[in-house]
Amino acid sequence: MKTFRASIDVMPHDNLLDPQGKAVTSAMDNLGLPEISGVRIGKHITL
Repeated sequence: MKTFRASIDVMPHDNLLDPQGKAVTSAMDNLGLPEISGVRIGKHITL
């Protein structure tokens, strides 16, 4: 019997507000890493 593995990435659309990503971006700025921007938080699912 063959086995398969599937990976699915669930990410918010680029034009939607991502409060978790904004919080991480703000935290990176507070840690002295202002070059990190555009952070988005999503889910990675492996079946």
